[in-house]
Amino acid sequence: GIAFQDVAHEYSEDPGTAQARGSMGYVLPSEVDSAFAPAFDLPIGGVSEVLVTKDAYWILMVEDRVTDESGGRTFLRGIAVKKKTLADILDDLTQDADPLLWVR
Repeated sequence: GIAFQDVAHEYSEDPGTAQARGSMGYVLPSEVDSAFAPAFDLPIGGVSEVLVTKDAYWILMVEDRVTDESGGRTFLRGIAVKKKTLADILDDLTQDADPLLWVR
């Protein structure tokens, strides 16, 4: 019940696309990470499965398609969740814990 762009704006951890409400603009497959390739086969309005890049997990939505001199461009919106290291996860889990609990 919530628009994809509103979710992207609120929750995406990619600062560039979050500020743009998930917008990646009109792109060619060669202009984005190769992990995004499955999104270019989706119909307009289609939403991808989770796509994995080096630094993040993404869900993409196809909003539009156009053809210009460089070929068929697809308007993508994306939501990213950054991958975290074990140290990041432990920091998140323990940030509210009393430090005395960690001392034996």
